[in-house]
Formats: sequence, structure tokens, C-alpha cells
Amino acid sequence: MLFDTSSPVVAIHMSFGISAFFVCLFIVILGMINAKRLGIKPNKITFKIHKYISLILIALLAASFFTEAIYFITGTGEDDFEAHGYIGLTALILSIAQVIPSLLIKARKKIKLIHSLFGYIIFLLMIIQLLTGLSEMFD
Repeated sequence: MLFDTSSPVVAIHMSFGISAFFVCLFIVILGMINAKRLGIKPNKITFKIHKYISLILIALLAASFFTEAIYFITGTGEDDFEAHGYIGLTALILSIAQVIPSLLIKARKKIKLIHSLFGYIIFLLMIIQLLTGLSEMFD
């Protein structure tokens, strides 16, 4: 078993990670509503929720990553950085890269395609992240 699941740090990491996955799912659904892909009429509230929940996702991803970093730095974790860690770091970086232009650029149509593409890639990474994390638990 790669992780000591009885460790409070690992439990916190897992809580942040699982929460981040479900927040990401909610963001994708809201994004699809805002893009009129689900047949539900978007409004200013769905857009604002999408925007602010995206910031919460970044906070959860950062918290998950840094709690795991503490686990490794303190010497209680494995010495190598597995695929799970690289995928998590990639998801965090892409989330930040996606949100910053969205907050700064007012002309949404210019970034809509890239924003949507990043969103789907981040969600795919979150699925892989969840699966690799669970598989590492049972190694």
C-alpha cells in the first residue's frame, strides 16, 4: 500500500481531492448550461456561480496538492512522485491558467473555445486523478 490511509494528512488530502472532483463536475455542468449545451437557459447567476466555484476549485486543488507535499516533505510518504502527483499538479496549473484570462479578458467570445477546451481537459484530468489516487490506495 502506497499511502498510510490512517494518516490524518492523507485523509485531509483525500477529502480535498474528492471535493475538488465534485466541484469540477459542478463547474463543467454550469459551463455547459452557460454555453447552452444542455437545453437549460443560462442567466447571470449561473455565470457568477461558475466563476466563483472555479476559484474554489483552485483552492481545493492547491490544498490537496500542498497537504500531500507536507506528507512527502515530512518523510512519511514515498520518495517518488507518482503519476497521481503529476496529474494533480497539471490539473492545478491548468486551472489557474484557465481562470486568470477569464477574469481579465472582457471579450468572452475570444477565449470561449480555449476556455471550454481547458475545462474539459481539466475534468478529464480530475477523473484520471481520482482513479489513480484510488488505485494507489490499494497497491
